[in-house]
Parts: sequence; C-alpha cells; structure tokens
Amino acid sequence: MVTEALRILGVMLCNSLGRGRWASLVALVLAALVMSSGCGLLGGALSVDGADVKTVSVDGQNGREALLVAPEGHFADVDLGIGSKLPLVVAMHGLEGNARQFAEDTEWPEAARDNGFVVAFAQGVEDSWNAGGCCGPAQQGGVNDVAYIDALINQMVAEEGADPQRVYLHGYSNGGMFTFLYACLAPDDLAGAASYAGTNFSDCRPDGSVDFMQVSGSEDPVVPVLGGKSEVPDVPEVPSVEQSLLDMAEAAGCQNFDGLELNGILSFQEVDCDGGTSVRYDVIQGFGHEYPTAEVSPNYVAVEKILEFWGLLGAG
Repeated sequence: MVTEALRILGVMLCNSLGRGRWASLVALVLAALVMSSGCGLLGGALSVDGADVKTVSVDGQNGREALLVAPEGHFADVDLGIGSKLPLVVAMHGLEGNARQFAEDTEWPEAARDNGFVVAFAQGVEDSWNAGGCCGPAQQGGVNDVAYIDALINQMVAEEGADPQRVYLHGYSNGGMFTFLYACLAPDDLAGAASYAGTNFSDCRPDGSVDFMQVSGSEDPVVPVLGGKSEVPDVPEVPSVEQSLLDMAEAAGCQNFDGLELNGILSFQEVDCDGGTSVRYDVIQGFGHEYPTAEVSPNYVAVEKILEFWGLLGAG
C-alpha cells in the first residue's frame, strides 16, 4: 500500500515537474511511489472486481459516485423485493487516495461479504474531504461533503436494502477527520463511527452521543497523536487526537476510563456513558500513518477491531 504521505508528496511532485523544479532523474525514481497520486497515472475509474458503481444524486454536485460491496446475491434480492435489510458501513479514503484504492488495499470488501453488511466506499472531490479546517481541494472549495454523505446514505436505504437504524461511518486520515465532523453534526443518524488517523479539524462541538472509536499509530508523523506540526506541508496545526476524542466522550456523558495495554496496543474504553454509549481509543505502539491491515499490522487489523467494537464481527 502506498502511504498517504507518499500520495501527498506525489501530488507536489506532479505540480512541480511542469515548473522545472525537479530533475527528471528524481521524477523517474519517485514515479513508482506515486502511481496512484493526483498525477492520474492509473486513471480515475472507480471500477473494482465484485463492486457496483453507484451515482449519488446531490444538489449542485454532479457526477459524484461510490463503490458498493455486499454479500453475494444481496443486490439481486433487493431488485426482486426479497431479502432482509443489512447494516451499512460508509468508508472514506484518505487525502489523495480514492474509493477504489481504499477498497483494494483494505479488508473491508471481504469483511462485508463474510459478516453480512453493505459497504459503500465514498469518493471525495479531487480525492479529498472537507473536514472543516483540512484538507485539499474539497476544503479549499467549500465542498458540502455532509450533503453528499447524507445523499449516499439515503440512497442506500431507499434503493439498496440498507437498514437506516444500522448506519456506520468510518474514515482514514482526511476521511477520519470528516468522520469526526459528521459524527459531531449528525450523531443521531449513526449507529456508530470510527476514525483511523483522524482528528477533529472543525469548530464543531458535539452535543449528542454516538458509539465512537479512534485508532492511531503512536508514531504517526502526519496526524501526530499529541497534535502539533504535521510532516506534510500545507497541513494546518493538528489538533490533539486525545482531546478530540474526549470531546466526543464528554458529549456522551462518559465518566470513567478503563485502560489496558496488551501486545503493543494501548486501549482506553470510556464506561458509564449515557444510554450505553461507548467511546474507545486504541493506540498502536510504534506504528505510523499507514492503514493497519493484516499485511502490515498482523497484531492489530483495524477492520476486525472496528467491527468488533460495532458488534458487526461475525454477524453474517
């Protein structure tokens, strides 16, 4: 998997080449590392084996799409008017990633088929999300990504057999930042939310509760857990990840932390929250910004841990 930092640097490289600021030899050496960056060397098609492409109808936002994966036969059953409603997970890529890459590089498609839920891989405008104070073209252009996610969820419920009472939101990095924003603005619309390498870049202060899980690498240089300066140029001062999560816990009326460390994972679970709400923070010791799949993080697979937190693991 190409890390998000490399993707961002890839975009910088693409923009710089035309101005003669990089030697051609450097470009050739780095080209293989930025194949899926904003240069578009691999094209922009969202097609993935076993996934359907869905056009999302959003006022003033023509051409937005998402990739859908579901258990075998689910969409056919919906077309025939049979079958039960399934949980929906909306998954959001990182900056300069895309829906296709996130589907291909993580275990979410297999998890959807094996555990009985629909996963919709949302696609950001120019591979970015407007998370309030960060990042990329979507934030700079004031794109209303909340309206896009609202429309995507509504269409999944109306047309694809998704259960409106079991909608979950998950994002990586810039997608995780947007997860904080959406969960803050519309907690009642979600059964749960989870962020990997995200933090709250918006001015939104949550006033409602939702089951929320944050996962971070202790050595993340892009979104450092303590906040501060990111190694990626043009990223604003990073808000504290812990404080962002504490704000979610406070809104949920949580009173106490239960903490433990096991196999390099420092995990805090908020207990005594209002209405049985749970807020959890897992820190993978020694890990960076790369998404924790079975290939790169065999001791901690994010998809499995998030599904376990939501109660969806093994539900199919």
